[in-house]
Amino acid sequence: MISRLSRLLLVGALLSSSPALAGAFFGTDSIAACGGAECRIFVIAHPVGYTSAGIGGEIEVPVCIRPGDTPFVQRAIDEAIVLWNGLTPTTGNCRDCASSEDTEPIPGVSIMATTAIHELGHCAVGLGHGNFRDPLTNEINNFTAARDVDTFDGGADMVRGSRDDIVTPLTGPPPLARATHWYRISDNDPVVIDGTVIDSSTYAILPALLPAGSSWVANGNRYVSDLLGAGFDTQSVMHGVAVRNMRYTGLTADDTNTTRHGMTGLDMVAGTADDYTIHLALVDDCADAEIEVQWKPLGPPMPGELQLLGRCSALLDYIGPQPPPPAGRIHFAMTALSPPRIVLEMNSEVEWGVFYDGFETGDLTRWSSSQ
Repeated sequence: MISRLSRLLLVGALLSSSPALAGAFFGTDSIAACGGAECRIFVIAHPVGYTSAGIGGEIEVPVCIRPGDTPFVQRAIDEAIVLWNGLTPTTGNCRDCASSEDTEPIPGVSIMATTAIHELGHCAVGLGHGNFRDPLTNEINNFTAARDVDTFDGGADMVRGSRDDIVTPLTGPPPLARATHWYRISDNDPVVIDGTVIDSSTYAILPALLPAGSSWVANGNRYVSDLLGAGFDTQSVMHGVAVRNMRYTGLTADDTNTTRHGMTGLDMVAGTADDYTIHLALVDDCADAEIEVQWKPLGPPMPGELQLLGRCSALLDYIGPQPPPPAGRIHFAMTALSPPRIVLEMNSEVEWGVFYDGFETGDLTRWSSSQ
C-alpha cells in the first residue's frame, strides 16, 4: 500500500562532457519511498499544481529569476519557456550536436539556453533522462534508460539506444531487465512526427508490447535519429549530456510525446476530463512563483566526474492510484523541495557563451543577456 504522503526526492542535472565540462519521467532513476522497484519503473511525473484526477484544463507554472540574477539567465529562460509552451516536435534541433558517446574535448563554451531547456524539462514538465546512467559506476551512455540491466549490446546495427539492442538482466532471464523509457507501440520510433494521439493505447513502457522487429526500447539520441532518417542534428533535449557549443533550438518527438502522455492525466486516456495543458510564465516576484531560477556556483567536478551545468531539485508527491495496479502507472506531482519553490540552479562557474554581433565571448563583465 502506498501512502498519499509518500515522496521522492529528485535532483535532475545536465552535465558537460568536456574537461571543463526523454522518453522518461523524472523519478525513474531514483530510489523511491513508495514501494520498491515497481514504483521506480512506472513513475509518471506531473507538473506542480496537478493534484487530482478531476483537475483538468490549463496548469499555470510561474517561474521567477532570483533578484540580481536576471541579467545572466533571463534570455535563456525566456527561450526555454517558449519552447515548452509551444510543445512542437522538430527535427534538426541540435547545432554542434553531440551525445554521451562523444566525449572528446572540444574548444568553445557552454550554451546557456541548452541547459535552461533541459532543466525546465525536469522541474517544470516532469521529464527525466532518456539515456542510461549506470547506478554503480555513474557512467553515462547512449543506451536507453533502464533498470536491473547487467549488460547492453548495440545489436546488428551497432547503434546504442536503437530498437535492436540486446539487454542482459542482472539476474535471471528477461523480462527482469526493465525499461524506464516510454515508446510508441506501433513503431518504437522516438523521432517520427505525425498526428498519432499519445495515450495509454498508443504509448507504453513494457518491452513485452514492442512491435515486431524491436528487441528493446529506442531513445532519441542523435545516432538513433540518424539511423531513422532524422539526421545527426536531431536529439532529444532530455539527453543527459551536453558538450561545448552544443545548442538546442527545439524539442523532438521524444520530448513532446512523453509530455503529452503525462498530460492525459491519471486515467492516461486522451480527451477525458482529467487532461491538462502546461503553460510556463516568467513572473517578476518570486513570491508568486513555483520555480525559482538561481545563478550560483555549483562547485568543481569530483575526480572522474563531469562538470555540472545546471541542476533542478524538487520533490514528487504521490497522487494515485491507490493502490497501484499490477504493471500500472504510478503518478506523482512536482512540489517544492524547500517551500514555497522548486529550485533550478545554473552554474555561475561555467564558461558560458554569449553572442555579440555574431561573435562569441565568455567575458561575463559584458553580459546584458545570455544565450
